[in-house]
Amino acid sequence: MRLSGGLVILLFAWALLLFDIPLFREAFALKDNAKEDRREMIKMTNIMKTHARRGQTQKCEAICAEMTNKGIADVYVYTTLMHAYAQRGDRKNASRVYSRMLDASIKPDYKTFCTMISVYAKKGEIAEASTWFDRMCDAGVPGNVLIFTTMIDACATAGKPQEAESWHQRMRASGIAPDVVSFSSVIKAHAKVGDIKAVESWLANMEAEGVRPNAIIFCIAIDACKGSKSLAHAEDLFERMQSGDVAPTLPILNALMNVAAEAGDVHAAYRSLKSCQR
Repeated sequence: MRLSGGLVILLFAWALLLFDIPLFREAFALKDNAKEDRREMIKMTNIMKTHARRGQTQKCEAICAEMTNKGIADVYVYTTLMHAYAQRGDRKNASRVYSRMLDASIKPDYKTFCTMISVYAKKGEIAEASTWFDRMCDAGVPGNVLIFTTMIDACATAGKPQEAESWHQRMRASGIAPDVVSFSSVIKAHAKVGDIKAVESWLANMEAEGVRPNAIIFCIAIDACKGSKSLAHAEDLFERMQSGDVAPTLPILNALMNVAAEAGDVHAAYRSLKSCQR
């Protein structure tokens, strides 16, 4: 009689238990300990995240140190601590935690690099953010649309539209399709310097690629007309928005009224409001 594979394994396990083989018992004990460590790590990391939201970095440090001593600190733990500092804009300490993680022979992941790139990008520090992007690539961690958009947004914050375009092109070269947020970041970069023609050109580009502009993008575009008092462009954008079935929002109407006020045409905003009612 031939025994099935599953029955053979079951009989073998029974025999090991019957003869009280220590190795078998130790294997089960290690597995149970690993599960317990995992549960404790998740629990303590969640507590750390709560402290991070409150800006209590010292408490986060204490929890990380405790988990390190217990041997259960992993990349998620260190990245959570880095994020706690990043939320406060503390780039120096976030970088210090990264170095500690490497010293502990823990390999960084996508979220680790996203945290470090973001903390510099929010300040418009393009060179530093780019350095962390390169480190990510050197570590073999691939970029995605979020990472590239963060770099584009850093250029927008710094008022560097040409560099924003360069990162947008680099994203395409990596085989990553831009989405509405990445297009929005490029448009914001041009809007910040008041380049209305470039704003309209990028709006046309995204529409040509089948990416539909949303209310946020139209608000950025209309607001860009304010500095140059280009009311005609603002009204054209407003009509374009309506023809694209994008509902006007209060920020959009405020932006349009600000452009009209600067242009000295107090009736323009009223005309737009009336058009919304039709």
